[in-house]
Amino acid sequence: MAESLKKDLHALRVCFLYEFLQKNSAVETHCKICHVIGEDIFYYETVNFWFKIFKEGNYNLEDNARTERPRLNVEDDIEEELEKQPKSSVREVASSLGLNKDTVHSRLRQSGRVPKFGQLVPHDLTVDQKTSNVTWC
Repeated sequence: MAESLKKDLHALRVCFLYEFLQKNSAVETHCKICHVIGEDIFYYETVNFWFKIFKEGNYNLEDNARTERPRLNVEDDIEEELEKQPKSSVREVASSLGLNKDTVHSRLRQSGRVPKFGQLVPHDLTVDQKTSNVTWC
């Protein structure tokens, strides 16, 4: 039963509300539920967050609606942007996608690309590049 409660956020929130209505503190609630269900089920900050909401008179246990669409795959968005503008800088890609430049830079490094000479190039040579016989004039 404890395992199913770990996955059921609504049931946990009901427990938080019950304890709040019983005039228990967030600390007491956290200790009680962790003692019964398990120590690693949630953080104290989660209980404290919900207690603050309850103190404001809001007893809605559902998540608030999100205002933006969630980013499911940032790497795909970055790749699409680079296909449109291949010589874009990291800052330009970040500003056009509404992302932090550090996020874009780290995702590009993970995919093996680094910014050099105003464009993003592969970090390592490909097999074809290593084996090609290029003569330099």
